[in-house]
Amino acid sequence: MQALAAFLAFTLAGLPAALTPPAPTITDPVGRFPVVLHVAVDDDGAPVLDEAAIADWFRVAQGHFAPAGIELAPEARPLPAGWHTLESFRDRHRLKRFLVPRRINVFVLGEILDPVASAATERAATRAGFEPSGRLAGAHIESPRHTPATYVILSAKHGSALSLTHELGHFFGVAHHRDPDNIMSYGATRSRFDARQLKTFRSRAKRHRRDRTIAVER
Repeated sequence: MQALAAFLAFTLAGLPAALTPPAPTITDPVGRFPVVLHVAVDDDGAPVLDEAAIADWFRVAQGHFAPAGIELAPEARPLPAGWHTLESFRDRHRLKRFLVPRRINVFVLGEILDPVASAATERAATRAGFEPSGRLAGAHIESPRHTPATYVILSAKHGSALSLTHELGHFFGVAHHRDPDNIMSYGATRSRFDARQLKTFRSRAKRHRRDRTIAVER
C-alpha cells in the first residue's frame, strides 16, 4: 500500500531532478498536450512501470515530437487491481471506462496478449522479417464515441520508449512505414520520423487544438 500511495502522488513534473527528462527545444510550438498515463499495478499494488522508466519513455517520445511543435504533459494515475494482463480484444475495449475526456489517454499494462494478430500487425511484422509473437508491445485503439476518438495501450514487459513514440505517431495521424529506420516501422533500427510525418503530426495537433478535442494549453 505504501508503494501505491507514493505512486498516486506521482506526476512527471514532480519527479526528482535526477529523473526529470531535459526539456527539448520546441520551435513554433502548437501547445502542451495533456497525457493521462493509466498505469496498472501488480498484486502488491506496485506500478508495472517504475518512475525512472516512465521518465525515460517520455523523454524519448518528447524528443521525437518536439520538431512538430508538440509538447507532451503527462500525469500518471494507477489503474485498479486486476488490469495487469489484457487477455483479449474485449479487455482492450473494457479500458474505455477509464478514459478521461479531452486528454491523450495512454494505458500501461503488464502484458498485452494478442492471440489473433490484426492485418496491419501481420503486414508490418512481415516487412520487418518476423512473425507476430502473440504478445503486443503496444496498440492504438479506436473509440469513436469518446473525445478524442482513440487511445493507446502499451506493455511494460514488451514495450519501450519507442513503442510509446510509435503509438503516439498513430494517435497524431500516421500509419505504418516501410523504411526500417522509421519509427512507424517494426524495424530493429527504427530511430526517426521523416519530414512528411512531422508535418502530419503538426497538422493533426492543430486540428485537436482548434476543435477542442484535447484541452491543449498554449
